[in-house]
Amino acid sequence: MSGSVKEDSYQISLQNIRHHSQHIHLGIEILFVIRGEVEVMVNQDSWHLAENDLLLINAKDVHTVKGDEDNVVLLLQIPLNSIEQLYQDIHVCYFDCHSSKEDNGLYLLFDQIRQLLAEILIAHYQEQDGSELEINSLIYKLVTLLIRNFKTTHLGHNRFIEMKDDRIRDILTFIEKNYRKQMSLEEIAKRQYLSLYYLSRYFKQAVGVSFSQYVKQTRLKSAVHELLYTDHNIMKVSLNNGFPNVKAFNKAFKEMYNQTPAEYRGLHKKEPFQEVNNISEQYTLVNSPHFLIELSKYISQKDRNVTVKESGVSTVHINLPEEPVLVRDKAQRLLVMGQLEYALNEEVQAELKLIQELLHFEYAYFTNLFSP
Repeated sequence: MSGSVKEDSYQISLQNIRHHSQHIHLGIEILFVIRGEVEVMVNQDSWHLAENDLLLINAKDVHTVKGDEDNVVLLLQIPLNSIEQLYQDIHVCYFDCHSSKEDNGLYLLFDQIRQLLAEILIAHYQEQDGSELEINSLIYKLVTLLIRNFKTTHLGHNRFIEMKDDRIRDILTFIEKNYRKQMSLEEIAKRQYLSLYYLSRYFKQAVGVSFSQYVKQTRLKSAVHELLYTDHNIMKVSLNNGFPNVKAFNKAFKEMYNQTPAEYRGLHKKEPFQEVNNISEQYTLVNSPHFLIELSKYISQKDRNVTVKESGVSTVHINLPEEPVLVRDKAQRLLVMGQLEYALNEEVQAELKLIQELLHFEYAYFTNLFSP
């Protein structure tokens, strides 16, 4: 599967997953179960996902997915590089996002994620004029929601969050964010307003190795992960992890591991990637329009059925579906409306009374409470 993924663009699809062998992605991946069940192993944690469940897998987390015959799973992969230009800290973000946390009162946030995923997939398959603009705006909205509500303090391979020296912690955070690029101690010295000589001694005393050695170790740890769990060629691995060329990568790798990257991969890769000739043995893409229609149930009723025309007399159209769409036991029969200002309209209030008699909802949910 990973061999077909472009690292500079989002990937979204509906899949019937039988087995995705152990692999990683260089971006975040979100699984949303539309039908059936899947078992997901992420590093050392195991997750059982049933219909309506969500799970976010962080960049470079090793994971395996196994499912039953009838499952349908929406998968969205978002490369970090596509977010980096707008949010530089994305490479050190770690997200704790799985729908079992709905029990903590986060169900409205998870409903927003489900809706965004449904909108992205529908826009992807409709391929209308401007669809890419629409999809990217939805992805940015999704990532913003994740950053503001699900980001944790985990900082990747280098767990230096408890380090008491704030300056060193800032430097190590900078390295963690930028080791894929070219960087120098001189650049960091200028950022910290320190002399190059002082910072060199200061860094080695605090961390235990020189700056260049630490950067090299960080790059090699990341490269080893990529060697073991992707099918990327050696040149791609070297460039993905901050090495200027394959020669420099081979030299640094052999100094640390006494083997070339190719030799290391050959000896240590437990489950090598293979070209899948019979795709149905691993997963099958689901292209049925039926599931696009089914996904529309996750899109808020206000976005599909409520239109307001501003004129001398306001006309409000509210179309009731045959079956209530957004009535949830957990939400105590919650009716999701549009903006709060709609409720100030007398005609809307009259319609709400009629709807309340039909649906027996107890609460109404409005957006943009403090809008102009």
